[in-house]
Amino acid sequence: MTLIQSQPEVQALWEKLEGLQLNDNHAVFDFSARLARENGWSHDFTRRVLQEYKRYLLLTRHAGHPVTPSEEVDQAWHLHLVYTRSYWDKLCRDILERPLHHEPTAGGPQEEAKYRQQYQNTLDSYARLFCEPAPADIWPPVEQRFQPMRSRWVDVSRHWLLPKPAWVNKVKPHQLQKMALILLGLCAMVSCQPLLNVFDLKGSEFLQFYLIGFGVACLLSWFLVWIARGHAGRISELPTDPYDIAFIGGGGDRVVDAALASLYGKKLIKVDGSGISTDFSVQAPTDLPEIEAKLLVYANAITKRQALFKAMHPQLSRMQERLSAQGWVVSAATLRWHRWLAALPLVLLMFVGIIKVFVGLSRDRPVSFLVALLIGTAVFLLFRVSHVSRLTSLGKKAWAKLKKKAANPSRATPPGNMGTADPAAIAMLVALGGYAVLNSGGYAPLHAALYRPVSTSDTSSSGCDSGGCSSSSSCGSSGCGGCGGGD
Repeated sequence: MTLIQSQPEVQALWEKLEGLQLNDNHAVFDFSARLARENGWSHDFTRRVLQEYKRYLLLTRHAGHPVTPSEEVDQAWHLHLVYTRSYWDKLCRDILERPLHHEPTAGGPQEEAKYRQQYQNTLDSYARLFCEPAPADIWPPVEQRFQPMRSRWVDVSRHWLLPKPAWVNKVKPHQLQKMALILLGLCAMVSCQPLLNVFDLKGSEFLQFYLIGFGVACLLSWFLVWIARGHAGRISELPTDPYDIAFIGGGGDRVVDAALASLYGKKLIKVDGSGISTDFSVQAPTDLPEIEAKLLVYANAITKRQALFKAMHPQLSRMQERLSAQGWVVSAATLRWHRWLAALPLVLLMFVGIIKVFVGLSRDRPVSFLVALLIGTAVFLLFRVSHVSRLTSLGKKAWAKLKKKAANPSRATPPGNMGTADPAAIAMLVALGGYAVLNSGGYAPLHAALYRPVSTSDTSSSGCDSGGCSSSSSCGSSGCGGCGGGD
């Protein structure tokens, strides 16, 4: 493991934690097996969780602030507490050299707000200490970590457990009513001409039916997503943060572009033949926006734009969830649900067409035109699904007003002044106009570094309370989410 903070005491503690044996080689049912069975995890995932648990233990001593674990790490902590000799003697007495208690949270809005902030601070300190962002599948974003949960013990030998799709909670009653009316209308249409008769149509007649069905499927694809998205309300106040606007206008890619432009304008990063890198000759200000501060850390080790975008994925996911809570964009789960809705009518049409291909082949009929139509439908399906908007109806209305307010953002700053433009203004320009605004003046080298052609030779709680929990050692430097502790 590579640590940014390589003080001898940090390295010494990590070596001790790595040497901590949680599994008993003489036990048939050891620590890892128990943790995996109780949580339904694979062996490999359980091994990774235990590694993250040890990293959390290091954070309790050297983060410099109260820390909060993820749900997965907290489960490992809960189980370790059951092994009292290992926990209190080997870990607390011999390795940490101080007690690390675990107590339930008091609950309530204030407690939840406190632990949400502690968890975010923990993710930040994790990236600082370990020189990499925390793995999102074990350390999810704040909104996902503290979403409401109702946990209870279930005997899986007597009960079946089926996961509830994430989109279920997103569907509103009025949306279900509209979809039910559409389905009733489709059933009425099918009852007028049984569907099985379609496969007896002659070649030209079926092609005509397929083309009409394609038009109907396109309309249904658009209409279903429009219903699921809902209607826009009144906009009381437009977003003002350039990075929020960048995400609304162009997603995570545009956020990264806007932040890189701002850092370049502040002379905190530089570009050369190898790509983007941090300029250590310039002292970074302490009041950098979070997106810029994160990107500046990663730019030290990552030179390619796409790799930077992948490294920023946890921060961009948190931004999406926050903007989703504000009503501007849909969440990642809702976006997947909208894409399924957009694909459904076209997939059903293709299913009918594929059956007709097999019917035609069985009757020794030519099917080349129908196969060509199916290929065209598949291409359109990919295009349609990839272009389902992440914006809500309110977000679309807000984006239209922002664009209108900016008039022509690509010409908001004359090209000759691009080299001396205020970095904050540059971030807003990119947010509204995209990366094309950088292709002039002093920002042209950055544009070339970001978008030069690539040669062919060259990504809730621990069961105590939804608010989280905390733990603290004798110096009060740790905490956990779901339960907490003190001396």
